[in-house]
Amino acid sequence: MTHPVIHRVTTLDLSVVRRPWPFAQERRAEIDAHFAAKQREKPKLWNGRVLIGRNALFTGERLSASYFEVDFASFLAWRDWGFPDKDVFNGFGMGALCASDGAFVLGVMGVPYFYVLAVIAAVGEVIPLLGPVLAAIPAIGLASLVSWKLAVGTAVFYLVQQQIETHLIVPRLMSSQVGLSSVAVIVAFLVGASVFGLIGAILAVPTAAIVQVLFFELVPAAEE
Repeated sequence: MTHPVIHRVTTLDLSVVRRPWPFAQERRAEIDAHFAAKQREKPKLWNGRVLIGRNALFTGERLSASYFEVDFASFLAWRDWGFPDKDVFNGFGMGALCASDGAFVLGVMGVPYFYVLAVIAAVGEVIPLLGPVLAAIPAIGLASLVSWKLAVGTAVFYLVQQQIETHLIVPRLMSSQVGLSSVAVIVAFLVGASVFGLIGAILAVPTAAIVQVLFFELVPAAEE
């Protein structure tokens, strides 16, 4: 049994190239038949476009890789048949799960009009804190038209996604851009939102960065 290897990655060097996929070309008829069977089980299954990775190389904490576009039917067959092409890897599923729109997850769950909900979620990301909440409302509403269980599942997905984004992704991105620690970013967001609402959330991180700069400039000067 092969044990997974965990690499710490701080830098990504990724590219998207055009190239044919021999697996998809050679087994086209089998892939189409496989996807047709899947669509009979889930009529809303959509054959969109996804990215497959290849040439992954770890150099220290840098990950280099190239991606190429394939249809979802080929990706699904490759996955279901035990990954017969060992020269490529699944870089699509993890990225889709962490994407801000969540379209892939909603589509698999069976939420109607998931591609429209993806656009709404992307627009909602422009509004700090409140935007993702507003984007979740139509998704939960549409899911409730199918079943209450799907509505609950959709609500849980948005809740988990928002928690990961708010407490893990955003603080790390902000800290790398403005020089604040992740903890300081979270505290700034919480204080700004609780005291001044939406405007406070928008201005929290820039204000905290300015305060930090002034502190490190003025304190040494006062000590001298």
